[in-house]
Amino acid sequence: MLTFWRPVVLSGDGTILSTFLRPIRARQKQFLALILALALAVGGLLAYTASRAGAKDITNAITSVDVSPKNPKPTDTVTVNLTWSVPTGTEAGDTFDLVIPSVLGDFPSGFDLRDPANNLVATAKIVGHKVTFTLTDYAATHQHVTGTAFFTSQVTPGTAPGLTHLHFTGSIDKTVDITIGGTFGRDRTVPDKFGYFYRNDQGTSNPTDAVIWAIETPVGPFDTTTITDKASTGQAFDCANVQARLGDATGPNGAFNNGVLLPLGTDLTCSTTSLSYTYDTKPVPAGKLIQLAVPVTLTNPRLTTFEDTATVTTDGVVKTAGAKPVIRTSAGGTGNGDLSTPGVKIVKKDAAGNDADTAADKVTLPTGSTQLVYTITNAHPDGTVSNEALVNVHVYDEVQSNGTVSDLSCNLPDGTTLANPDAAAGITWPGPFAIGDSFTCTANLAGVVPGTDHQDTGHVNGAGEFSGVPVSDTNPYFASNPGKVNVGDYVWIDTNHDGIQDADEKGIPNVKLTLTDADGKSVTDINGDAVGSATTDSNGKYGFGELPPGQYIVTIDQASVPTGLFPTVAEAGNDREKDSSTGSATSKTLVGGQQDLSLDFGFWTPAPTILIVKKDAAGNDADTAATKVILPNGSTDLVYTVTNTGNEALKNIVVSDTVVSNGRVTGQTCDFSKLGGPSSGLTWAAGPLLPGASVTCTATLSDVAQGDDHQDVGNVTAVGVVSGLPAESHNPYFASNPGKVSVGDYVWFDSNHNGIQDTDEPGIPGVTLTLTDAAGQPVTDIKGQPVGPQVTDSTGKYLFSDLPPGQYVVTIDKTSLPTGDVATLADQGSDRTVDSDTDSAKSSVLSGGENDLSLDFGFVSPVSVGDYVWIDKNHNGIQDAGEKGLPGVTLTLTDSAGQPVTDLTGAPVAPTETDADGKYGFSNLPPGTYTVSVLSSTVPDEYQTTVTGAGTRETDSSDGSATSLALAGGDSDLSLDFGFFLTEFGVDAVALTPPSSGTDDLAFTGVNSVGPLALAAAMLGLGIGFLLFAQRRRRSLRG
Repeated sequence: MLTFWRPVVLSGDGTILSTFLRPIRARQKQFLALILALALAVGGLLAYTASRAGAKDITNAITSVDVSPKNPKPTDTVTVNLTWSVPTGTEAGDTFDLVIPSVLGDFPSGFDLRDPANNLVATAKIVGHKVTFTLTDYAATHQHVTGTAFFTSQVTPGTAPGLTHLHFTGSIDKTVDITIGGTFGRDRTVPDKFGYFYRNDQGTSNPTDAVIWAIETPVGPFDTTTITDKASTGQAFDCANVQARLGDATGPNGAFNNGVLLPLGTDLTCSTTSLSYTYDTKPVPAGKLIQLAVPVTLTNPRLTTFEDTATVTTDGVVKTAGAKPVIRTSAGGTGNGDLSTPGVKIVKKDAAGNDADTAADKVTLPTGSTQLVYTITNAHPDGTVSNEALVNVHVYDEVQSNGTVSDLSCNLPDGTTLANPDAAAGITWPGPFAIGDSFTCTANLAGVVPGTDHQDTGHVNGAGEFSGVPVSDTNPYFASNPGKVNVGDYVWIDTNHDGIQDADEKGIPNVKLTLTDADGKSVTDINGDAVGSATTDSNGKYGFGELPPGQYIVTIDQASVPTGLFPTVAEAGNDREKDSSTGSATSKTLVGGQQDLSLDFGFWTPAPTILIVKKDAAGNDADTAATKVILPNGSTDLVYTVTNTGNEALKNIVVSDTVVSNGRVTGQTCDFSKLGGPSSGLTWAAGPLLPGASVTCTATLSDVAQGDDHQDVGNVTAVGVVSGLPAESHNPYFASNPGKVSVGDYVWFDSNHNGIQDTDEPGIPGVTLTLTDAAGQPVTDIKGQPVGPQVTDSTGKYLFSDLPPGQYVVTIDKTSLPTGDVATLADQGSDRTVDSDTDSAKSSVLSGGENDLSLDFGFVSPVSVGDYVWIDKNHNGIQDAGEKGLPGVTLTLTDSAGQPVTDLTGAPVAPTETDADGKYGFSNLPPGTYTVSVLSSTVPDEYQTTVTGAGTRETDSSDGSATSLALAGGDSDLSLDFGFFLTEFGVDAVALTPPSSGTDDLAFTGVNSVGPLALAAAMLGLGIGFLLFAQRRRRSLRG
């Protein structure tokens, strides 16, 4: 028989089915529920009591909880999701809880929480509606342990639709709102099918602890019905426990109710894969239906979702009954944390900062004592970061050999100080010692016996504040007391300059000496005091004592040595005790109790030296072929400076010069007179030429051929006055003669003002030009003479010759030009040899033998036109004596094409006005033909132009405008004159014209025809009216 664990059976929409259980009376149900509740309570109490032994509950461990989906229906599966976090220091067995609201049910029995490496972090057990999470020892060995968890559940059947508040308690107090779906109206005219798990195991380990499918017919009336089904994937029918019942649909929402068990007999045909059930015993009345319960065994425990569909045939009508999938409940979770890795580090150094933690690094303690400084840090010995505070931190020092360590004192991070005279017992600080914090301790090391080695070790240990993991570190210190040494001891005058201390040679007092170690660093004596300088006594003795063992360097202060003394021969002989060192001396490597008194210094007057330096007249040294000097004229003066560069007076000074190639040196002589020697010559036998003194010699270098290189060598020899040792010096001089260049060559009159030298244009003689180099400096020719100005010859030619190679600038002296001449157009065309420059011209860069004759200058003389506007009183068109000029008349100028004119300065030529005498003029014009026009608006109204063409060009008149002759440079045309006559009445007068036939015929009157006498009379009357005015105006103009 099928045994049901649940007290009720559910229909597909979540309503209660009572017909799957044998009818149980209400009193029996209450009794069973009470027994079950008591059993659960007692079990929970026992479990709680057991869990509390040595463990603790963790409040607020659950940090969030939520449910999804938010809109389920009764019997729907939902998932509860939560996050959690436990404090550092949590131990194995500590727990936290989640109490699930009663609206949810059907939970898994338990699950594990694991980290990414699959280590078990915690377990979860669900009893009733309470989930208990129990931490493993993972929490004790890790910090910041957090995680997640989830489990599925089912909305309790019969839960009222609408907003539902799910109140979770335990290690969190939070309400999650969900909305339950509405009621489900059952259509009982069609068949139905639903399924559910009926065991907590849900077939995971026990295949029979599985699913039941319920298949229901439509409500009657009907006569017969047949139900067929096939087992779906992962399922096998449990034929022995199939049940059929006859009932009605009076349960909630039309659920099956009041079921009566029906015998199966031969009506059921069943196998693990298919079944068929037929009911035809008697008709099913209206309102009644048949329910077939089919349990299955799950053949695949890994499947999580199970489905099934049956076929129901009622009175021949075939219909399909599908079921909502049954989903296995699931649960799981994660956990993670930082593995507790506490650590501690100790570093010990002496007062000088020496670590000395190996025998090879041992420190020398000449006094046998020092202070020790310990630095303790909450970190790993390799310096990496720890992640846990420490407790019970114990610091102590243990001596392994020779000496004692005492008076350990530690300044702790909490501001307190712990001390113990017994450094071996040390101090213990409860802590906590925070991550990354450090503190220092000090102790005194003393009693290290000379000649022995010392070792002690600093220790620190403690434990992780939460994990309890023990930590420790050590740091040894090695030292020795080797004793003391001395170095010294003598500074003397080495009279015979043999580098050996002879018995009759005296010491030098008051000489200063300094001491360093072998690396050149300052020295501290065994008492810890800085070692200063030492000074020789009256016998030349000195010494440095109380020194730690080692190697030392003594250096002499040359400034403290008497003037004139210099180091003697060094390391002469084979006796270190009697030889000399120069500048500084290095001792042997000394051990305790030893001394080195061989660091001695002898002085004497050293060998002589001399130097000759030779330069040319321009100051060029030129003592290598790469720095050779250019001599365009092949000659120069030479100057020699001979200097005693040694520290001994010299005699037998001989100066000479040797020519190696090309040219000759002559007239060499020296002036020794300022030093008491001869004023000329090349030899000064007696001397003395004192140290630092100099003499000057001179000579002349000449005949360096063009295109060749020259070399000569200046020489000097001498002998030391005291030592008798020779001294000599040599200084070469290199030069070359690359040849000469010239520049020029033409200044001409540019008659047509086109900026080009035409064949018919003459040169301008007598023009002065000057020469400078490209930097604007005066020039010296190859003979060394200053280059003066040049003057153009009768053809306008000029030339600067015998110049050194280079680039030159020729500048014209404008004051030497003919008066009025101005520069023509510059840089016209593309031929430099025929164009013109303005003011100055620069040559190309010239090499020996080259010339540049393109530095030419063209000039043009201005032309002018004019010059008279007059009152032709007798109206004959001729400028007669006594006729006056007409002032204030404006005239304009145009060229032969009628275009405006620009003068020789490039300025536009403006209109001009006659002066008080009627004169005018246009000057400073380029050569050409010009037209002068009268601006008629500036002529008084009562004047009219006079007769034109009468007389000569110089005395006649032009009508309105006049054109000049074609003018060449310097020309002028002053015949462009304009005459005007005064009309009688200030109106148009009769224009007089020469008779055309030679008769005395009257001239044309200006009236088109002879008018009536009345018109003549009217004109006469009008004339009388103006008579007085006209006469007065005429008198005014005539003066």
